[in-house]
Amino acid sequence: MSLSIHHIVFAALMHDIGKVIQRSGAENIPRYESKCRNDKGYLTHKHAMWTAGFLEEFSLPLPEDNWNAIIEIASSHHCRDSWTMTNYDHYLNYLIEADNIAASWDRNKPEENPEEDKAKSRFYEMPLFSVLSLFRQKPDETNTLAYHLAPKTKDNIKPEKIERHDMREEYAKLYTQFKEEYSKMHQYFLPLASQSDFETEHFPQYIDAVDALLAKYFWCVPGNTQEKYPTSSLYQHMRNTATIAAAFYAAGKGEKKQDSPLMIVAGDLNGIQTYLYDLNPENSNKASKLLRARSFQIQMINELTAQRVVKELSLSRLNIFSNLGGKWLMLAPATEENMAKLQELKEQINKDIYQRFLGTVSLNLNWDTILAHPQQDLNMQNFLITMNRVFENLEKEKLHRFNSILQEESKWKTDSFVINHNNLYYNEICSFCHRRNSQKEATEEYIKFEDPEDKEAKVCPHCRKEIKLGKELVDNNFYKIYYSEKEEPAAYISFANMHLSKVRDEETNNLRPGQYYFQIKEKKEHLPVFPVATFVPHNADGTVKDFSQIAKQSQGLQANAVIKGDVDNLGFLLSNPWKFDENNRIACSITDYTTLSNMLHYFFSTVVHKLQEEKYPESIYTIYSGGDDFCMIGAYDKIIEFSKDLREEFVNYCGKNPHLHFSAAITLMHPKQPIRFSIHSTDARLELAKSEKGKDSLYLYELVVNWKEVPELLELSKDMDALMNDKKLTQQFLYRLLSYHNMYLNTLNKETDIRNYMFQSLLFYDIRRNLVPLCKKEDTTFQDFIQKLLDIIGLKESPTMKNIRIPVCHTIYKHRKKSNSSKNKEDKNAKQAESAI
Repeated sequence: MSLSIHHIVFAALMHDIGKVIQRSGAENIPRYESKCRNDKGYLTHKHAMWTAGFLEEFSLPLPEDNWNAIIEIASSHHCRDSWTMTNYDHYLNYLIEADNIAASWDRNKPEENPEEDKAKSRFYEMPLFSVLSLFRQKPDETNTLAYHLAPKTKDNIKPEKIERHDMREEYAKLYTQFKEEYSKMHQYFLPLASQSDFETEHFPQYIDAVDALLAKYFWCVPGNTQEKYPTSSLYQHMRNTATIAAAFYAAGKGEKKQDSPLMIVAGDLNGIQTYLYDLNPENSNKASKLLRARSFQIQMINELTAQRVVKELSLSRLNIFSNLGGKWLMLAPATEENMAKLQELKEQINKDIYQRFLGTVSLNLNWDTILAHPQQDLNMQNFLITMNRVFENLEKEKLHRFNSILQEESKWKTDSFVINHNNLYYNEICSFCHRRNSQKEATEEYIKFEDPEDKEAKVCPHCRKEIKLGKELVDNNFYKIYYSEKEEPAAYISFANMHLSKVRDEETNNLRPGQYYFQIKEKKEHLPVFPVATFVPHNADGTVKDFSQIAKQSQGLQANAVIKGDVDNLGFLLSNPWKFDENNRIACSITDYTTLSNMLHYFFSTVVHKLQEEKYPESIYTIYSGGDDFCMIGAYDKIIEFSKDLREEFVNYCGKNPHLHFSAAITLMHPKQPIRFSIHSTDARLELAKSEKGKDSLYLYELVVNWKEVPELLELSKDMDALMNDKKLTQQFLYRLLSYHNMYLNTLNKETDIRNYMFQSLLFYDIRRNLVPLCKKEDTTFQDFIQKLLDIIGLKESPTMKNIRIPVCHTIYKHRKKSNSSKNKEDKNAKQAESAI
């Protein structure tokens, strides 16, 4: 019998499945009681018998008794006495050591303890606490919110205050749901298991599907109920155990002994922003498709490069323990052979990327973080130190971008300075990128399928694929990544012999061997979900709205706005101590780290998508959202409301943790302004928001305000809007209010005209003369509004006066007339408000 890396990975991935069954109150399985430890007649670590029982129930007909070997490895990790494969101890050793590293807690303290009545029921009662709510910078801070036991959805993932209680019924319900879906997935692969190539070609697909189901159902299950506030999920512990076991197997090449150290291979994409927004302004009508395609491609380039490394080093896809925000991390054996392969692969990938993206995108690939003592380097006290080494090495790698292409033996390769050596002709150049010559076939295909009226278009094959992908992303849900040394004309992305193609529905029921299939939205149980925020508004006929149609969803001014934001200080927070044990010692494990990263990614890739779908289906278009940042375009007033809702969702998602927040910027788009300029402009204003002390801010209408002030300001705008509709406020008054606001801001300068201090008296006079006479006694809404204005100019300085431009400008834009006559009448007074764009 010879087991592959996939057998070991699957055994490690499933080794703790029995914990969920145990906590559901299941009966013992007598024939597997030997898998438990016997402590003076009391069975401990009983989950091992249910792990064996589950794997027996859902067995696959593998040759050479390999499935029974998986059962033995997965269920014997706590009790060697029951181990029957004495000639294959190294397989079990891989799992035991990986389990200990992934957990980083004392395995000698069982969940069931007959001497402690309280501990006896603890594992039935302890929920999973939110790692986001417990993320802290001081050991004495606590914010204990937890999750209910439920499948992972937007509605189930907000932490709440949960009292300890017997959760056996909840565990039973969760397990029943999981088992039902697992059974459907298993039934699909069962016929394939009898094929001779199943273990090498289809078993990895089976593992991918199982991994996705475990993530969906057991994200909310605590891995270790002995902690005071367990934050690491059972799923993430099982996943990381599989990662480490795979690395150990590869290091020993499946033999009995392995002495080689491990290393963290890290990949990081450079030039994402440049590539994403480098759009030709003359073709803004196709900007939406290009942006959608490019943001998707960035994520796929990352996935392709990571999987190419997996193939080159003969690893498992589960060796990748993090793949977020343009950066992926992988655990691999640190052998000279692997390092030589990585160097060759790095040169090949960057050569292909250099040609495909004309130097705008590059891959930083680094493997200098050597783990000579994995048990120590990855334990709770040293894990963050190890990760800092990884990120420092990646930063150094950025300094040598395209080094292998541009230099050879310390000499410049001047021929490589020019990427495209083809002669470019004005009448043949691509209308979209302006960097490649067009091609007849690509141009004809574009005109036929995209824009029959655009007879003057010139399209290169590269841009044709991007536009096609951007169009098909809206309707196509299934994709695959695969290796092929042949040219693949139908592939959307191809480099280093890796390809990305769409998959038709019929192929999802007949998976081809050796290929990685995934779905963007969950529709089939046997395919993993790769969440990509691709939400776009649609017309009634099913076509995607363009930006001019989206702008028409706004009230008053027909304009779009860009919102761009990211989590504040995340790099600093992740690289510094943020979790502590009961003795105030640093206690951050690889499982804690990946749980935190994945939770943030889930928010920006899935929760944000659901928010758009439920509340803004007609008016907000996703550019990208995932990792820890986001960028959207939409009707300006809907974007502003969306920003408030998004911040509220994030605060609740993080359990109201004051250390976790994001900053954002919103800028209005001029109709003829190229999208890339609007986004670059927004990016610059985002930096202004993040430069505020404490960050946690929004840039809007040329002001930076703390998020806590935004709801009140928008509420004031609603009051103004209602009073404008009732003809009780005039635009002239609002413009004067802007003048008083500017006078107030000038008083904050060291040197100012003394007349600026008259803003209070002028505003008071204006209110008394123009508002009070219109206010009737029974009109409490108008009275309250007048009182708010009077409070602003009271003796105590009000932050509202500093930020009143926001509600004023917002109201003015909402009442911008559509007709030319009305617009011309407003132009004179509107200049001041226009400066706030």
